[in-house]
Amino acid sequence: MKPVILIFTHYYVPGYKAGGPLRSIENLCSRLAEHFDFLILTSDRDIGDSAPYPQIDTGLWVSLHPSVKVMYLPHSRWRVMQFAKALRGVHYDLMYLNSFFDMEFTQAALFARSLGLIERSPVILAPRGEFSAGALSQKRLKKTVFIALVRWLQLYKKLTWQASTELEAQDIQRNLALSDGSDGRVVIGGNISVAADIVPNRRVKTHIRQVQKGDAGVRVCFLSRISKKKNLAGALDILKGVKVQTTFSIYGPIEDEAYWASCQAAIAKLPPNISVVYCGQLAHAEVVEALAAHDVFLFPTKGENYGHVIHEALTAGLVLLISQETPWRLLAEKHIGWDLPLAALSEFSNRIDDYATWTLEHRASAADAARNYAADVADSSLPILANIEMFNTALKNRNWH
Repeated sequence: MKPVILIFTHYYVPGYKAGGPLRSIENLCSRLAEHFDFLILTSDRDIGDSAPYPQIDTGLWVSLHPSVKVMYLPHSRWRVMQFAKALRGVHYDLMYLNSFFDMEFTQAALFARSLGLIERSPVILAPRGEFSAGALSQKRLKKTVFIALVRWLQLYKKLTWQASTELEAQDIQRNLALSDGSDGRVVIGGNISVAADIVPNRRVKTHIRQVQKGDAGVRVCFLSRISKKKNLAGALDILKGVKVQTTFSIYGPIEDEAYWASCQAAIAKLPPNISVVYCGQLAHAEVVEALAAHDVFLFPTKGENYGHVIHEALTAGLVLLISQETPWRLLAEKHIGWDLPLAALSEFSNRIDDYATWTLEHRASAADAARNYAADVADSSLPILANIEMFNTALKNRNWH
């Protein structure tokens, strides 16, 4: 029999607004189904929604795949007891948590486990980039207090932390002071396993727009949740310095209404050569096709532990213009775009102006390079093997809990 992995995650399919973390879990379950069975406990609604998904049975195990069963739970203040009821008589070998700061689906699961209401299996926690400088800069005081409280309660003692990259491992180490106690640092327990996020294995053929005589315009797009961390405001600052005719399409759910209002004010002040369109939300199945109607993906994010949307933009054949706060680096050497410091606004702007001068052949070559690189990432067995090893190591070390 395959080991059973129990996943706690606030949002899962058919939701899509939560973005990358949701995609990480979906891809993990899809591509590791030969090795593990998965049980998923999640909310019955998408992020920000007041109503549950239509035609979803709550409180029952639903098979999405021969190796994947999901239980959608209604909103409740008593998640601990919900989990205890849902898992009564259910066997699993390992708990897999997503998010450090999630009170409902991480802390509640750990409380239920510590109280003996659910099985005390080994635990892996994936913080999904929550310890990056950009992420911690949002609601800093609240997060600092929470980290101190967690250290005191020792809820996170002796578990495995998943980092998507070595940089994220350093963020976890720096902010939580993980240690075996030999050097005097605070011990909140565990070890760090570096296992990159897994992407879907697919190829999409896109077409480059025919450049007409006198057409120097550039189609730029942004796709993410509209929040401070994703930095749409920074993208608008970049566009202030762009000289060529540019259409800027914004896709994504409005997570922060006040932030969106400030972005709208900035849009109203952009020069006349910049045309901005808010295109609303996209279901995941629509993403690559929508992106493929553009030339450049502008994403000056303040921090990503992986960045699934970046891979989707490459799959669509877009040239990347992103910050250096992601694992996607050295893009110019790969001829697929640029990763630039967030402070270098004029350099971002100049890249868009430069793109307007590219010939059709140059654009087609860059699009091919982007699609090929996306395919190479998807074809790589290294993330899959690293995730399998992470799970198997945690399963073998059952005394590490």
